[in-house]
Amino acid sequence: MADDMDVWVDYNDLDEQGHVLTLRRFFMSESTAVVGRRVLTGDYEGNRCEGTVIAIEPSGVVAIELDDATLVRSRRHAPADR
Repeated sequence: MADDMDVWVDYNDLDEQGHVLTLRRFFMSESTAVVGRRVLTGDYEGNRCEGTVIAIEPSGVVAIELDDATLVRSRRHAPADR
């Protein structure tokens, strides 16, 4: 659910170093968009992953280094058990 997230992301939107890119306006609170801050990212499919904000560009683009060990995939699109 969106209530527990800090920022919406598209996990396919990566820079050359493999950091996920998003926009400052996709943070639930402006005060969370701080370099060095640990955040909970999420996407429209319900996937969640913790990460660290590593850069914020003047244009509003934010780079987040994800902690892959914390990735929780949504079961929304999982195949039914047989």
